[in-house]
Amino acid sequence: MNHLFRIVLVASLAALFVAPAVAQQYVPPPPRPAYDAPANAEVLKLLQAGMPESVVLNKIHAITDKFDTSTSALVTLKQAGASDAELNAVLAQVAAPVNVQPVAAPASNGPSLAESMQFIQDMVNQQGSIAYIVSVKLADTIKFDPTPQRSQETQVVAVDPAGGLSLQEKDSFPDSGYRVDGSATWQMNFKDVEKLEVQTMADAMNHADQEGNVFVVNPQVYELLVHLTSGKTVRGHFQVTTTCSNAEDLQKQGLCTSKESDYNPRDFILFFRDEETANRVAKAMIHAIELCGGGSK
Repeated sequence: MNHLFRIVLVASLAALFVAPAVAQQYVPPPPRPAYDAPANAEVLKLLQAGMPESVVLNKIHAITDKFDTSTSALVTLKQAGASDAELNAVLAQVAAPVNVQPVAAPASNGPSLAESMQFIQDMVNQQGSIAYIVSVKLADTIKFDPTPQRSQETQVVAVDPAGGLSLQEKDSFPDSGYRVDGSATWQMNFKDVEKLEVQTMADAMNHADQEGNVFVVNPQVYELLVHLTSGKTVRGHFQVTTTCSNAEDLQKQGLCTSKESDYNPRDFILFFRDEETANRVAKAMIHAIELCGGGSK
C-alpha cells in the first residue's frame, strides 16, 4: 500500500512540475500575409497598375528586402497578373547569395505617366484587327441567325506626354449586296475621364437592346468603355463608306454613299481579344488618370 502511495505521489509531483513547462512553451506567431511583406507589396503595386513585364523585372532585381516565396505569396502574385518570368525572378532573388547586393532603385510612387502611356499604347496596338461574328435571336424567334463576319480595330496613333491619346478606329461589315467600311479618329485627355468599364461586347449589345433580342459574339470580344465627366466630350471625326453590288433598292435609297462628319460623344471604346489584357490596360489607365487629376470623386 505504501509502495502504491509513493508511485502516485511521484507521478503527481512530476505532473505539477511539467505542466508549467508545457504552458510556457514558445508558440511562433502566425506567418505574415504575402501582401504585408514589403518586397512583395512593391511588386504587387506595379502589377495592379498594369506595368509592363520589363518594368516589374527591373524593380524585382533592384529590391534588397527579402521576398516571401511561400505558396500563398506566389499565388497572390500570380492572381495579380505576374508572369512566369516575374515569378522566377522573385524566386531567384531569394536564392541569390547573401553577399550579393543589387543596386537599389530610387524610391518612387509607381510608374511614371510616360511609362503608363507607353504601356497603354503597346497593349492596344498589339491587338490588331479583331474578327468576330454576331449571332442574333430576335425577340419573336427561337433561332440564332449569324451575321457575316465583321472586324474591329483600334490603334493608338499618338501619345501626348501630358496625358492624352489620339486613336484611329476601323470597322468593316460586309453583308449581302453591300459592304460598310468605317473609320474614325478620336482624341481624349485622361484628366477628363470619370470612370472605366470592362465588359464583353455581347453584354454591351444585350444591355443596350430594348426590343428583347439576344446577341452572341463569337469569338468573345472584350470592350474597355471610357466614360468622360459631365460636360466633357471626345473629339472625333468619322467617315463611313457603303459599297453596293447588285443592290438597286439600296442605291435608290441613296445608301451606297460615303459620309463624313464630326462626332463628339461622352465615351469611347477600346477592343481586346481577352479579358486579362483589357483589365491590365484598365489598371494602367486608372494610374494615368490619377496622375492627370481625373477620375470620379
